[in-house]
Amino acid sequence: MKKRYLCPVCDHELTAKSFCPECRRIRREPVIYEGWLLPNESLHEGMVEETAAERSRPSGQTNPKGNYQSSRTGQASGRAVSPGKQVQAGGRVYDSRYMDACGSGHAHTYGVPNRDPHKKKRAEGSASGKVLRSFVIILVMVILALAFVKPVREMVEDLIFGTEELSDEGSREEEDSESAIVLSEEEVVAAGEPCNGYSHYDMDGSEYVNRLSGYIETLWQSETPDIEWMESNNQVYREGDYSHSYYKKDAKIWLENGVSYTVSCDTATGEVMEVSVGADTEEAFKQAFLLAVCALEPERDRNQVWEEMEIPFSSMEEVGYCMEGWGIHEVYLSGGSYYYGSLACLPENDKYR
Repeated sequence: MKKRYLCPVCDHELTAKSFCPECRRIRREPVIYEGWLLPNESLHEGMVEETAAERSRPSGQTNPKGNYQSSRTGQASGRAVSPGKQVQAGGRVYDSRYMDACGSGHAHTYGVPNRDPHKKKRAEGSASGKVLRSFVIILVMVILALAFVKPVREMVEDLIFGTEELSDEGSREEEDSESAIVLSEEEVVAAGEPCNGYSHYDMDGSEYVNRLSGYIETLWQSETPDIEWMESNNQVYREGDYSHSYYKKDAKIWLENGVSYTVSCDTATGEVMEVSVGADTEEAFKQAFLLAVCALEPERDRNQVWEEMEIPFSSMEEVGYCMEGWGIHEVYLSGGSYYYGSLACLPENDKYR
């Protein structure tokens, strides 16, 4: 018979007669057991079993029933134990403490003496769980990476090819701006069709400029108008089956007192479409604006026009500008350090409407 030193806390067999590998503690008062097998120990499959009588031979102070006593009390613990079992495998003798009570119906193979195979199974299960968790984490990371592949790729492309894309956008803008068909003055005059992008007064441009020059010389006798016809600007924009045409030829009139006029006429037909007035002082601006209105409506009384003008000018003085319909005109006025105003034909009064 051999003496076996057991942990008084967990009943695990001690190594070096004092250290419990289960509790990881030094046990100075171990439980001493004499016999081959401890309680709950069993044989393993493929191992040779000795008879119970051979393994439970009485010796010394050991109880014939296999009871063990504590070195602390020297008295039997009173706990009944099963007959000891010795197992042999691979030329080595092992002692096994744990019975195969897991319900699996087969014996366990012990690689290490006194190691509970059920704990080993739990450890293996824990390892399997760790592998499964690792797999799930990796799968989630792959899914997230795939989810961010396109945004990241687009971000990188923006960083690398951003300049090229901007240049492409610039090219598209240029293409859009170049989509307008630019016509020469000869082509527009030869076609003889008025543009549809502006409204037209029933007033010839050359006739209007001559009448306005006469009014200027009458009001400011010291002034000689400086008149210049500018190069025409003629564009056509296609929108499906419809075309938007803008034909314009401006006549510029300058005076030495700081007053200036711009008379915009249709290149094709010559009718006045808009008249703008500029001046350095409010008094000169009001007088110049009155002449512009009277030249468009020569049949009207000038004093009456002057009285009617007070309404839009009062609005301009209150807020700094005025934009409203007035008679056949769309009026815009602005004041401050420089005064500017314009008269445009309202769409409902377009000659070609």
